[in-house]
Amino acid sequence: MVLCGCGGGGEAPPSCLSVYACGGDLIGTWRFLGACTADIPTWTAIEQARCPSGTVGGVGVGVSGTVTFNADLTYRAAGWNTTFSETSSFDERCGDGTSCADRSASVTSSDGSFAKRICSGSGVCACSTSSLDAVTETGTYTTSGFQFELVGPTSSRTRDYCVENGSLLHIVQRGVTSTDPTATTIVVIDGVAARQ
Repeated sequence: MVLCGCGGGGEAPPSCLSVYACGGDLIGTWRFLGACTADIPTWTAIEQARCPSGTVGGVGVGVSGTVTFNADLTYRAAGWNTTFSETSSFDERCGDGTSCADRSASVTSSDGSFAKRICSGSGVCACSTSSLDAVTETGTYTTSGFQFELVGPTSSRTRDYCVENGSLLHIVQRGVTSTDPTATTIVVIDGVAARQ
């Protein structure tokens, strides 16, 4: 099952989660249609690769706005907002050995972006994670293989991507569902934009 974080609708964007990072021609203006994510068992497998007792109760993603890539290697993003939320639980002994409450953290940037994690419990940590990556800026970009890097006024971002049939831009996040060092990565989040 694919979970959808769509812009106002309940259906996943076209061919969401059906492509892998492949690169392609970015030049043009792209309007985001929405995003989708892998199912809960896949996210639980990713959590269990870090902590065998880990489980994931829910995941949500969303993306909106536009981004323009120019031939002169400049870009302009307008309201390009990517949201993520997750609820999870795991044995307190996993990871760095700190208490559940000590795993809580919150960071906010001047552009409105934030990342927040709230954990509670004793023995078993119950955590709620949420984030917003807000991009409204101009800057320069480079591409290498299946990745692009945006260099903005205050920060840089690197993303995996695939341009499908010249008309759809997939910005993907990959994950690993095994501790095996040779395990294949899979696409777990896909934000889809249409060429304007």
